Amino acid sequence: MEDTSMANLYNRHSCTYSFPSNDVLSDIVQIDKRKHLLVRVMPEKPIRSTMPDSNLNFHLWVESIAWAMAQDEVQKEGVARELASGCIFIPERGVYRKKMNITGDESMYHCFRLHIFTKTRQIGVIGVRRKYIPPLIDCFQDLIFVLKGKVKLGQWTEEPNFMQTLERMVDSISPSAMDWRADSFWSKSFLDPPKQSHPTYIDKFIIQQQADALLCNHDVYSWLRNRKSFKIVPSMRFNGKECHLLAVKFCRSTCRAAYDGKIPMVDGDSDPKKMIASVKDPISIIKRFEASAEVMLSEQNVSKQVMALLLNNWRMRVSKYFAHVVDCYMPSSITIVKLAKLSSRANQLSPENKVACAKVTAFLLYMHKRGGVFIQPSNSVMEQISDPDLMSRMECNEVVLLKLLSAGYFERMNDGKDSEDLTTLLSNLLLRKSNNLDIIRAVCRKIRRKSKLNIPKLIEPLMILAHMGNAYSQTYAFQALAAIAKVGSSATEICKRKGVEVAMHVVSSSPSRELIQAAVSFLSTIVSMELDSEAIKKMSKIYFLNRLKYLISPQILGQRNNAPLLSAVARLIMCISQRNHHVLFYMVISGVIKELVAIIEDHSNYYRILIPISACLGTIFVKLGSSKSEYEALINVEDSVLNDSLRSQAQTLVLALKRMMNQEGLQVALNLLIVLKHMVMLVEDKKQRKKELLDELDENYAFEHVLNRCRDVAAQCEDIKQATGDNDTMWATIIAGVRGAADWLLRHVEELLDNEKKI
Repeated sequence: MEDTSMANLYNRHSCTYSFPSNDVLSDIVQIDKRKHLLVRVMPEKPIRSTMPDSNLNFHLWVESIAWAMAQDEVQKEGVARELASGCIFIPERGVYRKKMNITGDESMYHCFRLHIFTKTRQIGVIGVRRKYIPPLIDCFQDLIFVLKGKVKLGQWTEEPNFMQTLERMVDSISPSAMDWRADSFWSKSFLDPPKQSHPTYIDKFIIQQQADALLCNHDVYSWLRNRKSFKIVPSMRFNGKECHLLAVKFCRSTCRAAYDGKIPMVDGDSDPKKMIASVKDPISIIKRFEASAEVMLSEQNVSKQVMALLLNNWRMRVSKYFAHVVDCYMPSSITIVKLAKLSSRANQLSPENKVACAKVTAFLLYMHKRGGVFIQPSNSVMEQISDPDLMSRMECNEVVLLKLLSAGYFERMNDGKDSEDLTTLLSNLLLRKSNNLDIIRAVCRKIRRKSKLNIPKLIEPLMILAHMGNAYSQTYAFQALAAIAKVGSSATEICKRKGVEVAMHVVSSSPSRELIQAAVSFLSTIVSMELDSEAIKKMSKIYFLNRLKYLISPQILGQRNNAPLLSAVARLIMCISQRNHHVLFYMVISGVIKELVAIIEDHSNYYRILIPISACLGTIFVKLGSSKSEYEALINVEDSVLNDSLRSQAQTLVLALKRMMNQEGLQVALNLLIVLKHMVMLVEDKKQRKKELLDELDENYAFEHVLNRCRDVAAQCEDIKQATGDNDTMWATIIAGVRGAADWLLRHVEELLDNEKKI
């Protein structure tokens, strides 16, 4: 796993550039307070031949640098480090696509961007990874561009085109390089090349030797395949045939076995002679490779131990190249995912072809002990998974493993059998492949979607990841824990392992919105399981409730967090308010109600966020109504925190209610009507305040018409459900609830109008 610490950023072998430089501005103003650019150029690193470098690891590296810089910036303002995350807001993050290639660079660029706000300045960060660097395409290099805005005290506004300025700088990145070969334009036009010139051409001779030795990984093979002009494929001969042609034959033979002897058309190839070039047993081609390699090694007079080691290394490289060919040569007919799905079809393959597909999959996966020799299983890869000694030190082709996990191959092969072996595989991957974020993400997704697992065996590795992993692996772990907490007594076991404390710490200190959202959703699940009140007591601490309120409040420059995070926090507030009287009291006196109403006003057309927000608001007012006597003091004082802005909040809710007059918004309408009903109930004993509230709503916002319209929409939805034969009890409950709340409010409005007529 790549080093994601700040020590890697300030690596002594890397170079930092600052624009403008300190020398130019030292007499005017300190550089750190002006708008300036920092560029960090990391040293080149070799591309691993064993496993492609994950983009997720690069994203994490860029984010960790951005977070560290933002925290350092906040600490300069006098904020303690443990409180720094509350002064940082990151509204934008994601992949950025570089738009220019000035010098015709053959490298591939991958960029990741973040836009950060602190209370005094904004910071833009874009990380750039330049992969497949010429001339040997065996290295990659990382660069970090940091644009810091001018320090502004007091109220400040966002600088226009701030990130666009940084993006244009990244777009113009190109090596100070020209093609200085004898026949190139630059060589003919200029006498001498510059002193620092990096080649942009590809050294096909050296790369061809690397390809012949099968020293590339899956990504490099794909990169070469997508550049038809290079025509670089493994051409080393075995028994008179080139390696690439044998790999193609293996691919076609695999396709033949997967389709039970019926070979589909080859992608872009209609030559019938090539269609016949296949064998019944694809593994026989592998044996041909091994026999040729043994003859070549025997000629070198090496010992048997060395020969076994070299042969195993060669077979591993063959497996990786053949996996690439199977995955890319005939994509519309056969890929690794299609092979996994086709070969695991029940009763649709002959026994011979089923065994052949299983052996091919096992060879492509190449599961073996670390430092040991691969042993071809006689039946399928499930034989290897059931070996505890192998699983304790397991190594494999991780590209194939990812694709098999996404295709559900292991579940299909284990269908109807004990799930212990599958659980063991997932548990070992969580513990031993934590450096590969792609695998961790795939395994956690599998746990969330697969119910037939030995859940207690997965809790420990997930808790280790949630407690000690990086921001991304913690996010995936909490998502999986939220899913398994609903199964049996898993929630109790997770609480015993301090899952609640870990999640609360993450919510309180992490700057990652995705991680906070996952942790909050996990806590909501724990609360909803209605366990003992110990977890609720922990979550009712003031510092944690303050953090929840902060997450739904406007951030720097008045911006709010994204809709998924707001929804998750609202659900947690709703759950703990139902279970704890002290939490409900805090929500009332801290102004949470005002923030929830403001969110409804800001997102009045966004149903995805309005449902949880309005449900949370409705729950708070229902609990207030059921405990009305306990809040008598707050209700009696007209300018108390409970009554403050009550009328303006009711007006906002009526305006939002007008936009819910359709089938999609009926659930939100029910929640809003419940809130309005309990608002009226709170001031029901205060006749004058009740009259003023209803009178203003009806006079300025046509409240009576809105309520009648709600009843009509409920009736229309009921007719639609009956016409379609939909007997969904949830919809029946919503329709009945809308009618009941609307009728109750209409009755009070009509009483008000009748009294006015009498007067």
